[in-house]
Amino acid sequence: AQYMSAITGEEWTMEELDFAAERGLQLLRATQVLGLNTMDMRNEHDRFNDWIYDIDPDIPAFSEGTVKMDREDMENALTLIYREMGWDEVTGSPTRATLERFGLGDVAEDLASKNLLPA
Repeated sequence: AQYMSAITGEEWTMEELDFAAERGLQLLRATQVLGLNTMDMRNEHDRFNDWIYDIDPDIPAFSEGTVKMDREDMENALTLIYREMGWDEVTGSPTRATLERFGLGDVAEDLASKNLLPA
């Protein structure tokens, strides 16, 4: 916040800086939904390649010496991330309420007009 205040000449608190950063992330996610023309980010965007789950078939996921992951664990992680970000837990797309909370109501309207906003 001190650096932002020094650069802009305006006083910034850590809370304001955090809000601005998250607002940028919300806008980025909305832009990704728009660019991909789908709100199903869980299946169309937020995917790992199968090899990360299938590598080392005889070794359990997360074992020392492997990068193998567990599909169910990663699905649970995505749900937790979506919940924390205020995104729809099924699609991974920002909700109207979240976009409006960050002053992005116009973005919500644009997504809604293209049927890209979760109900």
